[in-house]
Amino acid sequence: LAYDASKGAAIRGTSANTATINLAEANSRITQLQITATGSGGRGLGITSAGSRGDFLIVEGKYSATSATLGVVYFSNSSTTGVVTNSVVIQRTSGADHIVGTGADSPSLFNNTFVAADDLATAPTSIFLSGASGTVTTQNCAMFAGDSTKAIKAGSATFNHTTGYSDISGTSGVTQTTYANAFQNVNAATRDFRLKTGSAHINTGTTDATNAPVDIAGTARPSGASYDVGCWEFVAASVFTATASLSGGSSSLSATSPFSPGTNTVSAVLSGASTT
Repeated sequence: LAYDASKGAAIRGTSANTATINLAEANSRITQLQITATGSGGRGLGITSAGSRGDFLIVEGKYSATSATLGVVYFSNSSTTGVVTNSVVIQRTSGADHIVGTGADSPSLFNNTFVAADDLATAPTSIFLSGASGTVTTQNCAMFAGDSTKAIKAGSATFNHTTGYSDISGTSGVTQTTYANAFQNVNAATRDFRLKTGSAHINTGTTDATNAPVDIAGTARPSGASYDVGCWEFVAASVFTATASLSGGSSSLSATSPFSPGTNTVSAVLSGASTT
């Protein structure tokens, strides 16, 4: 869950202080795309028209200034009711002001992962920055700055959070948890924001028709008792079982279901018999 042009459709913007993609036509939709802004102050995705949305996206950027109408992802038109679902949004620059700018708009954000790498020298001041009005709705969202002293939200808009998780405490509808215990790898170089075994996000989200029936990788939701929080639905590894048989002084060991991903080793020691 990081920008990698070799693994799917991707678009990269390299200019400073510009947006890689801006949805400026009403009711536009963008889906299944990797977006990055690598220039200083670069913005990944802007939604500046009513009814537009982004789904199943990886969005990275370096926006660091203080405008509520801009961000790595941003909503800007004072009437925008944009939607972003099942996406991971990553702040890639140290000392940024925020990750998502909502302006005076009223976006809805479902099953997203909003993060700044844990090893940035200085975490962003807040996850969200809003303008003077608007209502921001989030459900099943992970919101991590990499510093528990920062803020989830800033500005004057109304924020309605449901079943969210963050490394920051003190916001209704958001449960604090430890960043490193939530994801596979949270440093800037690796950026692997898949859920890990034992994550508090697993089976603790809201399950209803508002949320997409699949996650960012196409896995059906829920894979467990209920939706997971964030863009990734955790799938437990298959249980490995093996059987051993003895015949004529020799033995064999065979697997009857797959290992979990990675390198796996099985060894058997049988006294008085050779082992295969």
